[in-house]
Amino acid sequence: MSKDEIRYDEKRQHERVSIRAEVAVDLKGRIEQMTAHNLSVGGAFLETTLHDHIDLKTGSRCALTLVVDENAPSHACDEGHTVHMVARVVRRDQGGPDRPSGLGVVFEKLDLENLVRLRALVSCLG
Repeated sequence: MSKDEIRYDEKRQHERVSIRAEVAVDLKGRIEQMTAHNLSVGGAFLETTLHDHIDLKTGSRCALTLVVDENAPSHACDEGHTVHMVARVVRRDQGGPDRPSGLGVVFEKLDLENLVRLRALVSCLG
């Protein structure tokens, strides 16, 4: 683990839970599908190939829609696991032998209804 990874982990304010959920990322009207690998009330890691998303630099903002498969065991915990939010890219990870490449994002804007859904989902999986 590098010094940057240690510092980044220390900055986390919320516990992350493992998940595999589809995320629709709105890139100025163009929708891209990614997969969330972990999730917290404050952010997520989205698996994607970085060379396909050169426009998503650190600091970029985008609208996200997280959709948990209704057949997933976590779906039974609470109704409506579709969550809409605005996120900011905080890191681009090239991946490695044991981890996928992708984007670390923090959630910046969630209305109360979506925050309640997100908290229910995270607590169900945690």
